Amino acid sequence: MKQYRINRAQFPYVAAILGGILLLVLLLTDGSHGDTGFTLPLLTLLLISEFGCIATAIGAWLGIQQLMKSRFTLLMIAVSTACAMMAPTFAVLGAGYWPHY
Repeated sequence: MKQYRINRAQFPYVAAILGGILLLVLLLTDGSHGDTGFTLPLLTLLLISEFGCIATAIGAWLGIQQLMKSRFTLLMIAVSTACAMMAPTFAVLGAGYWPHY
């Protein structure tokens, strides 16, 4: 059986795609659409937002590292910027889902 490994150069791309999908899921299933929208349990929303924040923060960090040590490419700049913008978005959404007592 062949083992597949992801290297550091590919992770920002994977993080950006995964972050986009998770952000779309959070925005469509947060329960703010009334009774007609599909909602997820609170723990699931918190888990998705935490995982998305961590994954995109690592993607932004690795993308910036790759930009610093090699030549600048427009695609890597866009991917790193997208990851850097999604990480705090996940954090703010996750904090907003947390119930206030």
